[in-house]
Amino acid sequence: MPSAAPSGGAGDGVQGNPAAFAAITAFCVAGATLMLQLVQTRIYSVVFWNHLVYFIISIALLGFGISGTWLAFGRTGRLARFLTLRRAAVGFVLTAMLSSLLMPRLQITVEFVFHDLFQLAQLFLTYLTAVLPYFFAGWILGVIYRDYVARAHFVYFADLVGAGTGCMLFLALIGPLGAVNLLLVTCCAAAAPLLLTGLGERGAKATAGLAAAALVAGFALEGPLSAGIMPENTKALQAEYRDLDEDDGRVIELTEWNPISRIDVASTRHNPQDKRAYIDGDAWTQIMTEPWPDLRGDLVGAAGMLTPPPETGLVIGSGGGRDVVRLIQEGAEEIDAVEINPTTVRIMLEDYAEASGGLYHREGVNLYAEEGRSYVRRAEQRYDAIVISGIDTFAALTGGAYVLSENYLYTVEAIRDYVEHLEPGGLLLNTRWLYTPESARLFAVSLEALYEMGLPEPERCIFALETEGWVTVAVTNEPFTDEQLERGWEAARELGARTVYPLPEGADYETREQELFHEYAAARAAGEEAAFYRALDFNMRPVWDDSPFFFHFDQVRHLTRVFTEEGAWSYIRGHWASFTLISLFCLLLLAVGLFMGLPLARMGAAKVPHFKAWLLYFTCLGVSFIFIEIALMQRFTLLLGHPSRSLALVLAALLFFAGLGSQTRNLVNLPLKGVLAAIVATALTAAFAYPYIIDQFLGASLWARGAVTVLLVAPVGFFMGIPFPAGLRLVSQNGGDAVPWMWGVNGGCTVLGSVLAIMLAINLDFTTVLLLGALGYFVAFLTVARLERAA
Repeated sequence: MPSAAPSGGAGDGVQGNPAAFAAITAFCVAGATLMLQLVQTRIYSVVFWNHLVYFIISIALLGFGISGTWLAFGRTGRLARFLTLRRAAVGFVLTAMLSSLLMPRLQITVEFVFHDLFQLAQLFLTYLTAVLPYFFAGWILGVIYRDYVARAHFVYFADLVGAGTGCMLFLALIGPLGAVNLLLVTCCAAAAPLLLTGLGERGAKATAGLAAAALVAGFALEGPLSAGIMPENTKALQAEYRDLDEDDGRVIELTEWNPISRIDVASTRHNPQDKRAYIDGDAWTQIMTEPWPDLRGDLVGAAGMLTPPPETGLVIGSGGGRDVVRLIQEGAEEIDAVEINPTTVRIMLEDYAEASGGLYHREGVNLYAEEGRSYVRRAEQRYDAIVISGIDTFAALTGGAYVLSENYLYTVEAIRDYVEHLEPGGLLLNTRWLYTPESARLFAVSLEALYEMGLPEPERCIFALETEGWVTVAVTNEPFTDEQLERGWEAARELGARTVYPLPEGADYETREQELFHEYAAARAAGEEAAFYRALDFNMRPVWDDSPFFFHFDQVRHLTRVFTEEGAWSYIRGHWASFTLISLFCLLLLAVGLFMGLPLARMGAAKVPHFKAWLLYFTCLGVSFIFIEIALMQRFTLLLGHPSRSLALVLAALLFFAGLGSQTRNLVNLPLKGVLAAIVATALTAAFAYPYIIDQFLGASLWARGAVTVLLVAPVGFFMGIPFPAGLRLVSQNGGDAVPWMWGVNGGCTVLGSVLAIMLAINLDFTTVLLLGALGYFVAFLTVARLERAA
């Protein structure tokens, strides 16, 4: 263990406690790295479509593993001599700014990227630059772990607490600071401990000056840099205003960042009343302005003719208020509106309150900033109508932009929750895009929920109709009478809609949806739905909370169709998202082989006894940690009522208690095998017992639900924080340069594990992901037992 900071590092001139320097550096760099990942996710989600965001972020995080590999070549290599900690900090600052603020201005268009070599080269360059800041961050942390390995538990504690703090700071600061300023603050946090120490050394002031100049320029140019973060040409914020008259033009009235999206409110010079709030540059909601249009003749209105006009209503995803206005016009006196996006809630209550005629300030209208599914689970009231109108977006998730992101609004349990909150004879009106796989799955999920509830004649409790671009599936808790069906068919004809299910007796099929819905209903009634699913060329199986990937429609055997698809719609809603996920996993495997496997073959493993066993140990830790982390965040989303809350609280609690566990192991010699066994036990408990515990607290206050979350996450995190630093200390006893190598292996496997976890959750479920995480720690337990016997 060195008594001073690492050679050539920023801490050469540090006097006092070198462990404090190592801990502060690890805290700041880990926190900055997590904030960078989250900020970049938000920026890229505005500029690109969600599956490209996931691709970029996942490839970028591989920089952590690559840095560890190159550090494993020792201190005497050319790169190790040149790349001191201070220079790595400057590299982090410059490449974070380059990859986040300048590269997105290239305006890559998904519609042409696979047909234009120049655009493909631009996309590759974007990937390459995105890797660099994570490489430099990984380099800094790898050096710290290598040179302070005897204090690895304390450094790991600082690392994990720093990462948890970075997560909380992102959630707190993205709104008031915006993406550009928060990115620059992130750069300051990473560079400060390395640039503000040893400034009397040769070249130190020049290095610090370069970083400072870049940051000052960034803060000074914040306005133009923010304005340059614009969506690609196929996104609605660009496409819908492209063909305006020369004297007309788009007007951006408001732009605001929050943890889950960027909201842009746009209108035009000729039509300032047509105000639209865009989410990450695409999905938009119309802000209702006075005078309100008459909305009683829309598609949902036709389905609503099945029952008497509602007196009470619930709108999930209320946005700018269109569905709220329609319920008001139909005579509803009590309306609860639930909107997940905090910015949308704020602007409708404040900025656009007057323009909307005080819509959300009307007596009887209550607006809640909440996730709709969680709100329904806790609501005691029943409604005559529950309205859900195409409310998902293509915004990338805050927690890593997982492609085909899970959606808890369209699962079997969700439909059951909605129907159970209807008054007798009430109506759930669920509207989605008229896209055959999507429409068919919505029908299958809805019908399965009715069967799960044990309702009599479930096939008569569902009614579906379509119009150009949309399909509405209406579900009730009592079978529709013949009179109601006649009224629904007549309303559809009057409004120019087409009935999909059920058709009047003797009617012929005119669309594929009509044929699919009726044949599926017959197959489900006969118990032959499994054979029906296998015969389809897409996946319409109902989805459940444990694998809530409603938008995963693809059969693996049909993914090669991506090579014949053209146009932005195909890339966005077709097979490209699934193809991207599989391609990403394959490319990550290739990258791990090239940048980690080949260097291993070159340097050899003879210096470290039992090298293969240690390789297996750290591989298991990397994959299993991320498996359990992702599954836990999924477990608590419903309980906390908001995905950003789950991300913040679960990730922060997991990292904090993991850090606490690491530091405890530094003070109390807990046996490593016992710790690994405890992880297996707590992971199994989380898989099988936590769902029942969570269900008991869904009706509690937010503070109580938060406390329950922390209490349940704490034991898992505490034990998971021990094996990594303990392994580093053990492996360092036989070769110090093996420490950064194992750091790199762990980092690379974590990235691979994040992709693999989603692939498994899509095709199996999150419980399986948790069980496989437990299995990985069990393999690590067996590996440690073998190493102890060999010793």
